[in-house]
Amino acid sequence: MTVCAKCRREMVCVKTGVDAVFGDTHCYRGDAFECPECKARVLRCNVNPYYNPDALKGEPGKFIKMED
Repeated sequence: MTVCAKCRREMVCVKTGVDAVFGDTHCYRGDAFECPECKARVLRCNVNPYYNPDALKGEPGKFIKMED
């Protein structure tokens, strides 16, 4: 269960298979969750990274480019 720390409500999965991309190729696959109350969003990721040379060429909304 993923809980919003602000609202104390269970967050709802809004998209599966989203990648958090570090650099250009270092990815963590996860699911996007949203709080039904305050609309805060989080990405809950797998702990195992994978390499994807085309990570940033994917469909919009399927990846989040992380800050360097």
